[in-house]
Amino acid sequence: MCDQIFNQCINNNPYYNDLDRKKWYRTNIAYKFAKFNNMEKEAWPLFFSAQRKYHILLRFINKCKASRWFIKYNNEYDLTYTHFAEIRETRKIEIVEDRHIYVFNMSDLVKIIYSALTTHSFGFIKPKMPANPYTNKEFSMSTLYSIFAKIKNVKVPLLLWHFFDCQFSIQMLKQYHRKLLMKYATENNTNIDSLDDIYEMCYGYFNIHSEFPQERLYQIFRPYVVRYYKWNILYCSRSKDELDIALRAFSIYNPHFGTKGEGGFDDRHLSFSEFLNTPFVEDQDAFRLAMTHREDYNSPYNMSLRPLFVPDTDDDIYDSYIDEGGDSDESCDENDELGSYGYD
Repeated sequence: MCDQIFNQCINNNPYYNDLDRKKWYRTNIAYKFAKFNNMEKEAWPLFFSAQRKYHILLRFINKCKASRWFIKYNNEYDLTYTHFAEIRETRKIEIVEDRHIYVFNMSDLVKIIYSALTTHSFGFIKPKMPANPYTNKEFSMSTLYSIFAKIKNVKVPLLLWHFFDCQFSIQMLKQYHRKLLMKYATENNTNIDSLDDIYEMCYGYFNIHSEFPQERLYQIFRPYVVRYYKWNILYCSRSKDELDIALRAFSIYNPHFGTKGEGGFDDRHLSFSEFLNTPFVEDQDAFRLAMTHREDYNSPYNMSLRPLFVPDTDDDIYDSYIDEGGDSDESCDENDELGSYGYD
């Protein structure tokens, strides 16, 4: 039908009888444009009408084929168990792979790609191609381009755009952005399994009770342990300096942190940034005076909180755990109290 309309509008026009298609034009597209250029202006409305009808029919045919060829994956919720009906249409994206249509929340896709790129093992970066969580198959190149076209106006980590600039090549990403990969991998893979490192980091500052809630401890010390890893893995001296300053300020602000009494646990603290910006910690004389008078609450040099309760004794506090290692007392010196936790 479309061909008949097209022929009626164009091929029946006497202006096209003298066109030698084989001689002048090599492609079908060029031939059509040549015929259009030779068309009378009065015939243009007919041509445009035919084109509109042709493309309407073409879209209808493709939609019918898609309804029979593609199967919509039955996921009514995103990866955080939020119903898709509660998510705005601008925040959703459909991905077609292996004859299935998958609906994703854009924020879930960002997390999937970011987690894949920041994979590491024992301090070694091992980025991998993002995969579909429903099939565990890697996203194709066309799918990745579709995703990035959709999230171009969304705030995402800089690493994702470096991945885009590297044409979605893991090898290029590792070659040109290795240090950035390690930085993001360290931050993204810090989890509650880091508790042993948190205890080690706090040794000399706090006596944390063995029954102190682990999740709560991790939430408080997460920014500290991230810098701890950046120094030990990336040898970032700035992270070591920031960690020293914040831990010193924390130990002065609440030297009783982690103790247990009848009222529960003492978890009073400030944010990491507040401790980091404490001015007196960089003054060694002021710091020593504050450390010396931490428990002298009548002293003008005291800057510490009073204890909430009389702490319970605990044979399993981390100090005792360190002592069981054997040579802890022999290897410690007077600087341990001021923050020697394996850096020097």
